[in-house]
Amino acid sequence: MEGRYILLVRILIVGCLSSCGMNQSARHENYIIQSIVEDVNEESKGAPHYTSHADWNAYWRWRVRNMRTTPDGERYARMAIEMRRSAGLPELRK
Repeated sequence: MEGRYILLVRILIVGCLSSCGMNQSARHENYIIQSIVEDVNEESKGAPHYTSHADWNAYWRWRVRNMRTTPDGERYARMAIEMRRSAGLPELRK
């Protein structure tokens, strides 16, 4: 009986550790997506740009370039570009 109890506790701990890691990953992904949505919305409303970049185009070029250097970054970069297109924003200029 004691052996089953220890096995059950080990299974629960391993399950919790793996799901906790997934939750952290999901939270990170949600944070990135939410920040893209917020920036696209701000640009769509014509809000002035709020960083040190010259304009929204310079900001998005910087952000997309940086996204592409991270794991899954290409997916987020494509997502940002598609969200901008869907919002009717201009294509990024070089």
